[in-house]
Amino acid sequence: MRALLNPGNQLMFAYRIYHKLAQYKALRPLSYIMYIATRVVYSSDIHPMAKIGSGTEILHHFNIVIGGTAVIGKNCTILNGVTLGDDGRSGQCPHIGDNVMISTGVKILGAVKVGSNSIIGANSVVISDMPQDSLIVGCPAVPKRQIDRSEYMYSKTDI
Repeated sequence: MRALLNPGNQLMFAYRIYHKLAQYKALRPLSYIMYIATRVVYSSDIHPMAKIGSGTEILHHFNIVIGGTAVIGKNCTILNGVTLGDDGRSGQCPHIGDNVMISTGVKILGAVKVGSNSIIGANSVVISDMPQDSLIVGCPAVPKRQIDRSEYMYSKTDI
């Protein structure tokens, strides 16, 4: 019951519905109506054509922007103020690997790839490809060091 009251879970549930509706051309107008309503209610913009893997959770739902060509892997964690969008040149959004933690205020712009099992530090700006198993920080972001999965706050497999 607690999970149903979490606005981040409600946002992901609404996204899953309007994403599924957008797959069918006849239902696409209904999908966009739900998308606009969700933008207003949750102050977040997750495009219906974005691909978000299972197990991905949004811990704080405000000011999240995910572009239409973005791909997010499984079991990722997204905090508030995150932008995954186009850089204005490539017309493509980022591809995020599995088990990535995207901290508050992170901007990931353009057709970049972030490797699996990485942590992106708060307010980082990622504009180039990043390796897997990395701690990524800075503006522009750079991989600071290799990390172990056990360094996460918690492991979703332990829950």
